[in-house]
Amino acid sequence: ISPDRSISWAKLGDVFGLKGESINAIACFSNAYRFSKNRISTHKYMINLAKNGVDELKNVRLRAIELAEKLYPELQN
Repeated sequence: ISPDRSISWAKLGDVFGLKGESINAIACFSNAYRFSKNRISTHKYMINLAKNGVDELKNVRLRAIELAEKLYPELQN
């Protein structure tokens, strides 16, 4: 409903990830980064969820994090 809100994309990614639709989940998580007003904060949020969140979403989140780190230099450690 709010295509320019990062959190909307992250939550939609959760839905796709839980349904086993990895490609769609990664695309949504990537859009969460794309529309984020603070990518570093979004990145920390995604990393925290990948470490401590639902196991079914761990791998797709890690793949989205890896992609974001390649696309956005400010996220590289």
